[in-house]
Amino acid sequence: MRPSLIAGITLCLCLALTGRAAPLRVSIAYEVGNLTPYTPALPETLLDLVYDKLVAPSPYLGNAKPWLATSIVPEGSDGRTWRIGLRDGVRWHDGKPFTSDDVVFTLRYYRDGTPNRWTHHVSETPKLTTIEPIDRLSLRISCAGPCPLFDRVTAADLVILPKHLWQSVKKPNLYRGPLIGTGPYRVKELAPGRYLRLQANHDYFGGVPRVDDIIISFIRNPSTAFAALSAGELDLVAAPVLPELTASLSRRPGLALVHDDNGGVNAVEMRLNFDRPPMSDPAFRRALAMAISPAEIVQRVLLGQGTTGPYPAPASPWTKPGIRQLGDDRATAAKLFRAMGKLPHLSLKVSSNEPLHQRAAEVVVHQLKEAGLDVSVENVDPARSRALSVTRQFDLLIADVTPHNLADPDQLMESVLYGYLWRYGVSYPALEALVRDWHAASTPQARIEAGFALQELHSKAPVTLILYYPRARYAYRPAAYDHWRVTPGMGVFNKWSLLESSAQ
Repeated sequence: MRPSLIAGITLCLCLALTGRAAPLRVSIAYEVGNLTPYTPALPETLLDLVYDKLVAPSPYLGNAKPWLATSIVPEGSDGRTWRIGLRDGVRWHDGKPFTSDDVVFTLRYYRDGTPNRWTHHVSETPKLTTIEPIDRLSLRISCAGPCPLFDRVTAADLVILPKHLWQSVKKPNLYRGPLIGTGPYRVKELAPGRYLRLQANHDYFGGVPRVDDIIISFIRNPSTAFAALSAGELDLVAAPVLPELTASLSRRPGLALVHDDNGGVNAVEMRLNFDRPPMSDPAFRRALAMAISPAEIVQRVLLGQGTTGPYPAPASPWTKPGIRQLGDDRATAAKLFRAMGKLPHLSLKVSSNEPLHQRAAEVVVHQLKEAGLDVSVENVDPARSRALSVTRQFDLLIADVTPHNLADPDQLMESVLYGYLWRYGVSYPALEALVRDWHAASTPQARIEAGFALQELHSKAPVTLILYYPRARYAYRPAAYDHWRVTPGMGVFNKWSLLESSAQ
């Protein structure tokens, strides 16, 4: 989308707002077609503007506080059963009252229906066996096994849907009904693939949002977005500033930058396909990890605007303190590769629309060749790049890795079982023992320590290597709005930047 088109969209919508202040103009690097939990590749922060969760802000901080819920209390000592109390007086955007029936319906719908990004939290990790209302504002859930982090992880991840609109929906991926939530913003207009207009919910239980109207343009190309910001056609680009633009944007009159220097829970990784030799050999994976120098990648690709670190995110409260990623030992890697004999040529796939990933790929190839491993870069179109995690038609793959994988302790087990870190059925006795320990852990601390053990095992023969954690900068126009704040895992464009209240 060209900047002139953004201006056209904004002008048309401003004219429709007769007598009202101009809307806040934001761009996101997605092409959104709908706004439900079943919309593919939808930013979680966008969903959170319209819908709410039982606790907030997310599973990523470890300190989620009641939001739609007033309390989530364990019953018994086995870590399997919880009683949930709900806020009174909350209403859906269409005026219908919010009750325990909505929460019971949503949890059952996720557990029993079509899978989406969130449903494993009630269908597998954990698996909810009992979901029953107690009265209008309370319910009880039980899990098949211990779920000691339900109140801080599961309840913090699942957006709640209105039963009266969704109970008859058999194919949620095709839902085209009203986009109704309890959140701080109502959907006023959605032009799929072009823009979204939101209007403040003045009856919101969390307080009236600071901004009344927001127009969100969907612009995948970061250069186009930052050009539109510089031209005065946007008020915020929700994507991090490209490293080479940081200096120029910081000097441009009328613009400012928000800095996220506290350590993020987003990263860029290189995945090793453990289904293919030689990546299936843990000794090869260790050698490859030793050959990589992330600090060099940070300097050459991010111009120093990033940090190095292991998987999972060092900034996450669920990550084992002091865990390290193998690396920065190319001489030892070269010796190990030579001892393995003739190794095959490998392909490193990278998305054609990710310039930073492409630069990182070139540095990685150079580092691996210095260690004696023959690797070449293969650019693939974005859709194929996203599909590769499922089809697994790659040797090595560079991609973004999200907070869901880097800072969600329940997703850690999903990753071990279903192909990201390993896959159930592929022999790995040491891992299998740790998986059993994880499932048996019935207290929060025991579950956290079981996760630490899984992380430590992965670090010894990794199947994903973190190339860098970006040190994000977000560019905006302070005259339009100057209350942006970074929430870990959510950037600046999120409900907590737009509310007086905070769940952090």
